[in-house]
Amino acid sequence: MQNRPFFWVSILAMVALIFIGWWMDQEIKAAVVAIPDGFKSSIMALEFAQDTAGPIHI
Repeated sequence: MQNRPFFWVSILAMVALIFIGWWMDQEIKAAVVAIPDGFKSSIMALEFAQDTAGPIHI
């Protein structure tokens, strides 16, 4: 281990990235969103949602 000083830091970073990816993949249970056909998660449905109301003029 003398030649690889960042070995444990890289292992910890990989575990953290896996945990963060899992955490971001979890559904938001409190927000009720009607998911259209073809989408697996509410996040993706909201990403591709289109606003047809038009611009707001102040």
